[in-house]
Amino acid sequence: MTTRTEADASPAAAKRRARRWIAVPTFFVLNVGIASGILLLAGLLIVERLDRSVARNAEVLEQSQGMGREIAALSDATDRIVDQDLRALASLLRLVSAASALELAMTEHLYEPDPARNDLLERTRKALQLHGTALVEAWPGGYAETHIEAVQKSLRMIDSIVLELVEITSPVQIAELNDETRGALAALQQSLDAIRDQSLAVGEANGRLLKDTAREAVAESAEVSTSAARIDTLLGTTRTKIVTILIGLPIILGLLQFFMAVKLGKRLRYLSGIVRRLAHGDTQIDLAYTSRDSLGDVLRAVESMIQTQRERARVAEQISERDLSGSFTSSSNTDRLGAALSQMLDKLGEDVHQVSGSSQTLQTQAGQVSSGSAELAQSAAEQAAALSQISSSTSALAERIRAEAQRAEQAGSDVARAQAVAGEGLTEIEALQAAMQETDDVVREIVNVVTFIDEIAFQT
Repeated sequence: MTTRTEADASPAAAKRRARRWIAVPTFFVLNVGIASGILLLAGLLIVERLDRSVARNAEVLEQSQGMGREIAALSDATDRIVDQDLRALASLLRLVSAASALELAMTEHLYEPDPARNDLLERTRKALQLHGTALVEAWPGGYAETHIEAVQKSLRMIDSIVLELVEITSPVQIAELNDETRGALAALQQSLDAIRDQSLAVGEANGRLLKDTAREAVAESAEVSTSAARIDTLLGTTRTKIVTILIGLPIILGLLQFFMAVKLGKRLRYLSGIVRRLAHGDTQIDLAYTSRDSLGDVLRAVESMIQTQRERARVAEQISERDLSGSFTSSSNTDRLGAALSQMLDKLGEDVHQVSGSSQTLQTQAGQVSSGSAELAQSAAEQAAALSQISSSTSALAERIRAEAQRAEQAGSDVARAQAVAGEGLTEIEALQAAMQETDDVVREIVNVVTFIDEIAFQT
């Protein structure tokens, strides 16, 4: 079994440490990439919304420009109308002046000699025709059409009267035609006054319309200009904010992710140290955690595992101290080690109970054997004493036989016979000594067996 230092110095441990230190930058880079992608997507959405706002404001600006063009066209049309009205009014004024000149000529020079009178009448007639034609051309139709027709009618009447005046020389007829001319001039003047009044009213209305339209155009143009300036400012500010966010926020998120990764790495190393100590059998571990996240749940699960291992160690220590009074309950159906420990504890209890019963029976039998061995030892001791006496007697007898043999050798011819008898006796004595020796060995073995039984009985 390798020690902790050897395990930490092994290539596998070095690879695990390298993977652990590589995992933190990888986690950091991955989170920074995700955050940058989210920020880029948010920036694109913001830019898209700004583009939509710019497009809408461009449409408003284009509409305003179209309105400006319409206003310019209206202004041009109004200018043309005003110019036409001015020309018509000029023609009108000239026509009024010619009518006044005709009336004056008819009043002052009607009864003058014919050539002078006719020349004056011809000039005024032509002036009326010229200015009347100019007036009709200036107002080809429209709001003064009725009055123009009346003016044309009056001019035709005056023209016919003047032509008649050129040919008539009778004062009576001249007076009658003069009255008719005055009536025609009055009607002409009335039509011209109506045209002038209506033209002035129309001019005032056109002026007010042009003024209002111009005022609205100026207001809308100012509003569009303000809106465009506000949009430009908003675009500049938004671009600055987007650039600041796209540059600054990933840095902030990167630093935050780095600190979180460092903190998470410390907590993971703390958890790895706890698991390593638990793997080496150290159950005296105190966990300090306050977080309520997933790592806190893992630490709580490790603490529960430590408590289970402590309980198992306590039960194992009780078993090693021959204390089988404790109990152990497995934490779940899948806890195979806990179930095996509980079964072992139950079986050891049953075995101890059986051994206890067997020891009591053996103790009773040992008592009986001890009493029998005591009696057997006493008998063996008595036999040993008797054999000792017999051995002493046979030793003395052997000595006497040897002495007699010596004397028999000295005696002469009976010596050989005596030696033969002594030799046979000596052989019988040696056989008796061998039998006694075997008996002594058997007794010793019996004593040893009894002693062994006594020791067993004492141990049990």
